[in-house]
Amino acid sequence: MGAVLTTDELTFTYPRAREPVISDWTGSFDAGTMTALVGASGSGKSTLLFLLGLMMKPTSGTVTVQGIDATASHDAHRSHLRAHRYGFIFQDACLDPRRSVIANILQPATLRGTSHKTLRSCAEEMMQEMGVTVPPQRRPGQISGGQAQRIALCRALLHDPPIILADEPTGNLDPASAEVVVAELRRRADKGACVLIVTHTPAVAEACDETIELG
Repeated sequence: MGAVLTTDELTFTYPRAREPVISDWTGSFDAGTMTALVGASGSGKSTLLFLLGLMMKPTSGTVTVQGIDATASHDAHRSHLRAHRYGFIFQDACLDPRRSVIANILQPATLRGTSHKTLRSCAEEMMQEMGVTVPPQRRPGQISGGQAQRIALCRALLHDPPIILADEPTGNLDPASAEVVVAELRRRADKGACVLIVTHTPAVAEACDETIELG
């Protein structure tokens, strides 16, 4: 289906660090594929994911998103790309404890200028599909970790993003919840999304089309 994300000689060095954590890294990720990023702690897996997700800027090199050189883009444009073309899932569900479950799912729609009213029925339908069994108005502090991660998955995927980045999305989950998350990510890749997963779990890597080892 063609490359969605590419990097060219990507390098990143943390301030005051002597050595780069990512050095001259060139890669390409296609639509319709699911890729695992693996390696020892400190090998740069999450750093690479954050660079690919435009959450950090490289020290040198480029990240190209669907043909756009995002490295040269100004911050507002990078934010626009993140809001409209990416879905992010983290090991910690990162739900806002002040908002209800349904409000958390709909929150990124605000960044895209989409009406919550338009998407609410879609969000509630997705909750059912993901096996979210808690009432939509419940707060994150009143639900289990497995339910929280399924809600985070709904939030990331509601706008059907072409790029999905997941950082240890099953790290804190029971086997049943982990299976739901991986199966949905696999389904999205099969529908044409570009999915990248940082993982230490062999079963998650085995579900991917390709495994890239860093470090």
